[in-house]
Amino acid sequence: FTDTPMWNSLLSRKMWQFYLPSLPAEHPEYASLLLAPSLHDLPPAYVESAQYDCLHDEGNAYAQALRAAAPEILAANAVDLAAARESGMRDAMLDRLTLTEARIEAMAQGVEDVAAQRDPVGRVLSGETRPNGLKIEKVTVPMGVIGIIFEARPNVTVDAAALCLKSGNVCILRGGKEAIRSNRCVAELMREALRSVGLPEDCISLVQDTSHETANELMHLDGYVDVLIPRGGAGLIRRVLETATIPTIDIVQSAFTA
Repeated sequence: FTDTPMWNSLLSRKMWQFYLPSLPAEHPEYASLLLAPSLHDLPPAYVESAQYDCLHDEGNAYAQALRAAAPEILAANAVDLAAARESGMRDAMLDRLTLTEARIEAMAQGVEDVAAQRDPVGRVLSGETRPNGLKIEKVTVPMGVIGIIFEARPNVTVDAAALCLKSGNVCILRGGKEAIRSNRCVAELMREALRSVGLPEDCISLVQDTSHETANELMHLDGYVDVLIPRGGAGLIRRVLETATIPTIDIVQSAFTA
């Protein structure tokens, strides 16, 4: 039953309290049937091991934080919009940069939708057994550290972080200068959500310097970043594909370059 999206840490604690009522509530990670004084009177159980889903409780905590901090996010976004208008940003780009209460709610719902999906890590996609008995399987695994370069769309900060965490990856986010205040706000909310559930906040990192130099440096972090994903217009994607020395995914052409 652990494959169901409804399974979370709260249900886990309830199960352990049922089987081990003497277990200290503040230390659920120490739960083990071996801690029981006797196995004699324990109720029958179906035992199935499960991997840790990186975005069940964290995703719900983040979605709630986004909703609660809507006024703060809108205030930061208003400063970004004012600076963008002063610099002469086109209306189409201004619309992409703009956040509203409805768009923040859509962002929160998007995080909850991702969190509710089945854990993608550890799934067997295919397999075969060779004549000599050797069993070969194709299994989904995290990529590691994912760098994402994108333009003036604060919702991408939320979407990218949620997808990376759900798939068991760490992410380095480098957004455009036009949305830096909005991005800082929503990124810090997610880092706080990670801290609230006991995970390292640095699973999500936002590059604070939005100069071209930092983007170029991110494209050349061989040995530190495992894959780079550009998300934006054709010019941004072409520049990353031509410049980066680390493996890159072109999400438009669905191509991978190494």
